[in-house]
Amino acid sequence: MKASAHLNTRNGDHLHALTGLRGLAAWWVAFYHFRFEFPVGMPDWALPLAGHGYLAVDLFFILSGFILALNYAERVGTRDSGSVRAFLIARVARIWPLHAVMSLLFLINPLAILFFSTQKELAGRYPIEHWLMSLVLIQNWGFTNKLDWNVPAWSISTEWAAYLLFPLLVAVAWRIARTRLAALVCLAVMLAAIAGFFAALGVPSLDTDIPHHGLPRCLLEFTTGLFLYRAWRLGSVSAAAHFLFVAVAIACITAYALGAGPDWALLPTGFAALIVTLASPRGPARVLAWAPILFLGEISYSTYLAHWFVRDWTKFLVMDRYGEILPLVVFLAATLIASVALFYLVEKPGRSWTRKVLTKRIGAAPMPTPRIEVDPAV
Repeated sequence: MKASAHLNTRNGDHLHALTGLRGLAAWWVAFYHFRFEFPVGMPDWALPLAGHGYLAVDLFFILSGFILALNYAERVGTRDSGSVRAFLIARVARIWPLHAVMSLLFLINPLAILFFSTQKELAGRYPIEHWLMSLVLIQNWGFTNKLDWNVPAWSISTEWAAYLLFPLLVAVAWRIARTRLAALVCLAVMLAAIAGFFAALGVPSLDTDIPHHGLPRCLLEFTTGLFLYRAWRLGSVSAAAHFLFVAVAIACITAYALGAGPDWALLPTGFAALIVTLASPRGPARVLAWAPILFLGEISYSTYLAHWFVRDWTKFLVMDRYGEILPLVVFLAATLIASVALFYLVEKPGRSWTRKVLTKRIGAAPMPTPRIEVDPAV
C-alpha cells in the first residue's frame, strides 16, 4: 500500500496514523490472548505488556466513535431515513461477512473435540444458542453470563449496538455541543461518566465481567469518541495544543503503568489524547503511517477475528509437543497468514457483495466511500 502525500491533513482523505494504530492494537490483543503460552525466557516486560492487551478494546471503542463521526456524522446526523439505512448497510457489510465466515469455521472446534480429543468433553463452552446469538451479533447484550465460541467477537456485538444508536447519538451530541468549548465540556463529562460507572460498580478493571459490563463500556467509550471528534472538528490543533495532548497521553499511560490509579480512571483520557495526537501530521503520526504498519491496520479486522481460532488450533496441534518457542512462532505466523488470506478472500469481496445486495434489496442510496475505516476490536 502506497501512502499518499497528504497524510493526516485536517481535511485530507486519510488519517493513516489511525489506521496504523488499529493494526498495532489488534496485535496487542492477539498477544494478550496467547500470553499464558509464552515460552520461558521472554523479556521481563513482555508478559506485563501482553497482560494489558485487553485495553486495546477501549482504545478501539473511542477510536470507533471518532472515525465513524468523521465518516458519517454529517449525513446520518440529519436522521434522514435513507441516510440511516445506507449507514447501517455500510456497517453490516463491513463487519458481518467475515464474522459469519469465522462463526462457521468455529463449528469445527466442538466437532474436533468430540471426534478427536481423548476427553470428548465440551465443558459447556460451545452452546448452540450462544452461537445463534453470535451470528446476529447480540451475544454480548446481556443475554449470557460467559464468553464462548469466537471470544473476541463480544466487542463486535457491542459495536453493532453502538451502530444502531449512532444516528440518535450524533443528533443529540451535535445539538448540545455546538461550540468547541461545549464539545470539550461534554468530552470531560463522558470521561468522568466512564470513571464513575466503573467506580460505582466497585470493579478493579475495565475488563471485569464483560458479559454484563461490556455493552455499557462500549457505549460510553464510543460516545466519548463522538465528542472527541466534535471538539477536534470545531477548531484547529495548534502546536502548543498538540504538545499538551502528547503530554496528557504520556502522563495518563505512565501514571497507570506506575500504579497511580485503575485503568478506568486514567486510560480513557490517555487514549482520547493519543487519538487527537495521531490525527495531526506531527511527530508519532509519521511512524504509524509507515507502510508495513499501515498494512497491519488494513488487515486488522481479519487479525482480530481470526487470532482466537488460530490460538485454539495452535494449542491443539503444537503445544506441549514441539518445545516452548515453536508454538509462539506458529501462532504469530499462522495469524498473519490467516489475516492476509481472510482480508483478500473474504473481508474485501464480502464487504462489496453484501453492500451491493443489501443496497439493491432495501433501496437505499449507497454511502460514499469512507475517508478512513476503523474496525471494532477486542
